[in-house]
Amino acid sequence: MKTKYHSFFKKYGSYLVLVFLFLLLAFVLKNLQNKERKTTFNINFLERYKDTPTLEIAGFEEGENWRGNFTRDSGRTFDGETGMNIFTQGKPNVITLSKSLNLAPFDTIFTYVNIDTEEMIQKIDSLVIGFQTKDKNKATFAVPPLKQGWNLLTLPIKGFKQNKFDWKQIEETSVELTAKKRETAQIALDRIWTQQSMKGKADFLLYPKEFINLKTVGKKTFLHLGSPLLSQILFNKIVEKNDFSYTASFAPKKFGTFGLSFQTNRKLDEGYFFAIEGTQMNTWRLYKKAGGKEIVIAQDTLKSNIFEKEAYLWLRIEKKGDKIIPSFSINNQQYIPFKDVEDSSFSKGYVGIFSQGSYLINSVEVKE
Repeated sequence: MKTKYHSFFKKYGSYLVLVFLFLLLAFVLKNLQNKERKTTFNINFLERYKDTPTLEIAGFEEGENWRGNFTRDSGRTFDGETGMNIFTQGKPNVITLSKSLNLAPFDTIFTYVNIDTEEMIQKIDSLVIGFQTKDKNKATFAVPPLKQGWNLLTLPIKGFKQNKFDWKQIEETSVELTAKKRETAQIALDRIWTQQSMKGKADFLLYPKEFINLKTVGKKTFLHLGSPLLSQILFNKIVEKNDFSYTASFAPKKFGTFGLSFQTNRKLDEGYFFAIEGTQMNTWRLYKKAGGKEIVIAQDTLKSNIFEKEAYLWLRIEKKGDKIIPSFSINNQQYIPFKDVEDSSFSKGYVGIFSQGSYLINSVEVKE
């Protein structure tokens, strides 16, 4: 038997050694590839804002029982499905909403107002936001002159005209628009709410002050990015390796564009961008900016029912050397890749988020 084994190893020994070395190399490479990346940047917005819920005063959606002369508008809105148009000619137009509110814990009211043209601004005599208690006591705020486009109104409680007003016992919210003599005025409204101050601003290098806020849905408070224009957030995080993953968790409120920027400069005119786009979020695009010019790397269409409103989604970008792997998940466990591409234009830079529409942002995470 000894002679037989000796003969076998003499004949096949070199092959066995090669097989062993091959298996050992494969094992080493696999472990190197699957080496656990460490979390180097992580923000859980639900945790951060769990003790600072917002209070939604009005959303101007169907089912909200406003009284008065107005029309709902699906075009002039970016926070939900509809906003509200108010017209007036001659006498003031007052619309009211019966809703019990306790605004005592808050110090500022916020709302969005849209004016279509500069000419329309000149036709408006006054715009007044008001609240009323059960005993008919009132608190009113005369809005200062507005600009063309969307205006974020910041109305401090102390700026309301009031007399012993009980902010705990509000029963009615009102909006009063008055046109100048012999003119017809029109405005559009989108969301009235109140919130505490945002925490963690040091995490942002860049953010759209007019269109970033908080929004509470159920008992969860999210970072809310709602904007009629493409707006960008840049986090205070530089990816310094060309081997990383960057994941954002969010839920759409109104479809438009949602994307991840990565390995960009501070001006966002250099770097990579990955976006889900369209009124049904049924297209995707991976592109880069070089000198401010957009260059598409890859793009394609998606089934229109992949993403659902107010359902959690996860977008992820993985970078392995020059390979870029964009993917998504509906459960944060199984990620479905869009398409692997290779590009070596950038290897270091900031991470961020950009969007147009309305999105509840749950968390962001970078692993390197």
